[in-house]
Amino acid sequence: MRTTTTLVTILLAPLLVSGCTGGGTKNTEGKKLKYANGGTYTTAISADAGNLDPLLTSDQTSNALGAFAYDSLINIDKRGNPVRQLATKWQISPSAVTFTLDKHVTCADGSKLTASQVAANFDFVKNPANQSTVIGSGLPDTNFTVRADEAAGTVTITLAKPYGFLLTGAGLTRIVCAKGTANRKLLVRGTDGTGPFRLVEFVPSDHYTFVARKDYRWGPGGAGTNVPGFPDKVVFKVVQSETTANSLFLNGQLNDVGVVTADRKRLQGRGFYEVREPGAMIELFFNERSGHPGADLTLRKALAMGVDPRQLSAVITENNGKRPTDLEPNQPKPCTIATVPGNVPGHDPAAAKAALEAAGWHAGAGGVRAKGGTKLAVRLLYPGGTPSVDAGLELLAKWWKSLGAQVTLRSKDANGVQGELFGTGESWDVTALGIGVSNPSELVAFFAGPTPPRGQNFAAIDNPDYNGLNVQASGTPGKAGCDLWAKAEKALLRRVDVLPISISTVFEFGNKARFTIGVAGLEPTSLRLLAG
Repeated sequence: MRTTTTLVTILLAPLLVSGCTGGGTKNTEGKKLKYANGGTYTTAISADAGNLDPLLTSDQTSNALGAFAYDSLINIDKRGNPVRQLATKWQISPSAVTFTLDKHVTCADGSKLTASQVAANFDFVKNPANQSTVIGSGLPDTNFTVRADEAAGTVTITLAKPYGFLLTGAGLTRIVCAKGTANRKLLVRGTDGTGPFRLVEFVPSDHYTFVARKDYRWGPGGAGTNVPGFPDKVVFKVVQSETTANSLFLNGQLNDVGVVTADRKRLQGRGFYEVREPGAMIELFFNERSGHPGADLTLRKALAMGVDPRQLSAVITENNGKRPTDLEPNQPKPCTIATVPGNVPGHDPAAAKAALEAAGWHAGAGGVRAKGGTKLAVRLLYPGGTPSVDAGLELLAKWWKSLGAQVTLRSKDANGVQGELFGTGESWDVTALGIGVSNPSELVAFFAGPTPPRGQNFAAIDNPDYNGLNVQASGTPGKAGCDLWAKAEKALLRRVDVLPISISTVFEFGNKARFTIGVAGLEPTSLRLLAG
């Protein structure tokens, strides 16, 4: 299950999606497995990672790769229960948590991980000048203290007020070792952690190579690298096209591949290992900066009424999607209140046209609407290259053109989309992507607060109701907290700050390999290569 803050996931990038292995596993071999003696496990990612620093990363690819080099204090099992990792035990209260560290943990350079070094990570996080992405995702704010006790081997984090998701928020924070803490420039394209692998090679737009640590014994639940079939290396190849990735898989050049589109039929029924899991959320975001159409609530609602989510989902996912009930696609999740039904505009093009007319947006030459001499122009940014995605966004553009909008489709690769979203924000008006989380608190950084480059609020959303409710919800544990989070989420949906479209199913296939899906993607300690 991919249950941590998995950040922005680009449309239909199946190996970067967020979800849980709730759909089950299919092993068609029907015989006892024979493991290989070492070897290289090769998988694919759809784009280069951004900053690999786990306390500053803002993209899912970096999170997926980071899991191979960095550990967290706890992990999460397939039932959603916390299990040991760097910490062997913990004590939790509404506003404080104490972790007792495994005394045998070492960093990739052989140095011992100390309580003080773990505490240094949280000192970095709590410094506002560092603008750590852990704030607003894992921890609610910087108003906390951290204390290390070397003799006891413990680290205690104490918040100024209760927080309902403190154990996972602090416990799933990736821990950096001493060299990386002292010089964070090393972490942009390198690693310095306690994880089962270390990054040894990076070739932009081509591949990342990780080498296994033979001494690693402190994975989730005590997992180690000293097991039959564990790979000596893991290579992440950058493959932007799902069809290309499938071909590489069929040719034996990839050990696993994730498929969302109907291209999965090329792989089914051929004896491959198969795992099904909930995939990426497809959502529309409107740029709400001044001067953009999305800054006008009337325009957001009209454009939303021009969208038929069921048809759009069917085209993009090739009939492999369903309508989301809330904004947290990952399983398991602590809050299960349905927030989408009844809180988003329904598909009604006639009402959309009437609303635009009433707001002073009148049709002119070529049917394009204008108001006060300004045309209703929409630049629709999306990651192209997948035929179904291209077709879906072309359909969306057609719908909005029929309302009187002048729509410009801007197709870029995944890296280009990420760069524009987290750049100045002036080059796009609407984008299609998803945010993969399990806890509603993990969404706050994307729906409130500073815009890039100071923060992650890439759509420049400023919803007063949400801003107040998320603060209340953050300090309220249990069902009462979930009720408040649901109210906060409904506030976003009613103002069309986000328009959820679909959640797909990802079909993950293995070729001479076995794996499970973990917090951020492939669970590193689960990888196995088969003989033959």
